[in-house]
Amino acid sequence: MSTEKNKALLRRLYEEGWNKGKEVEAYSQVFSQDIVQHASGVYAFTGLEPALQVVRALRSAFPDANITIEDMVGEGDKLALYFTLRGTHQGEYLGIPA
Repeated sequence: MSTEKNKALLRRLYEEGWNKGKEVEAYSQVFSQDIVQHASGVYAFTGLEPALQVVRALRSAFPDANITIEDMVGEGDKLALYFTLRGTHQGEYLGIPA
């Protein structure tokens, strides 16, 4: 897939999945069932359903969360994304009360 198509796909993931609350549809179209996430240890997981659980937990704690893509660069099949996530902490998140 071209770099521009990858960028469009990632942009759609954030705009549809986060900003419009269509995470199931967006994640199902972008990621395979065996997605592997290697992040800070808090969110290391394998599988689409655990990925959706992370999104649901964030959305539950920050129901008005909105992502603004500030910059995106890519070369070949690699992309780097710089974004700002804004939201109001309204529910428990990782044991931290609102």
